[in-house]
Amino acid sequence: MTDTVAEPAEAPAAVRHAEEVMGTVFSFDVRGGEPGAVRAALAEAVAGLHRADALFSTYREDSEVSRLARGELTVARCAPEVAAVLELAAEAERLSEGWFSPRYRGSVDPTGIVKGWAAERAARRLERVDGVRGSASTGAATSRCSARRTRTGRGASGWPIRCGRAVSRR
Repeated sequence: MTDTVAEPAEAPAAVRHAEEVMGTVFSFDVRGGEPGAVRAALAEAVAGLHRADALFSTYREDSEVSRLARGELTVARCAPEVAAVLELAAEAERLSEGWFSPRYRGSVDPTGIVKGWAAERAARRLERVDGVRGSASTGAATSRCSARRTRTGRGASGWPIRCGRAVSRR
């Protein structure tokens, strides 16, 4: 039996962007898709990051989380995203047996989970664009990569992906 190696596919067009928000830089590299559609989705993803910053920043007096911590709002009167993140944070606290907490000095403070949550939402928005074959995004301590299979059964740009070890293409 002989092994055959398919020639790598031509690399799809790349759209890259870096955005300063939430006290860090989020970076995106999207491969494939019509560039205008990718840029539109990227604008939506970035707007979502800024919305998360406006809702969850503990440094902004007018954020819903700051107002919630001061008792000016209830969770029921906050944007639905606040309740969703607080539920996610409560689950993380339960699963970690208290090592993670959505509180700091007795006040609500989900900042330990909200950047990853926001980065995940942004990445998923980009992955829904027709024709996108792969993407990579980073923000704070969160990194996410995705690739769609091609006819060769390999990742989006023709290279095999193996978790936990380097792969050589000799």
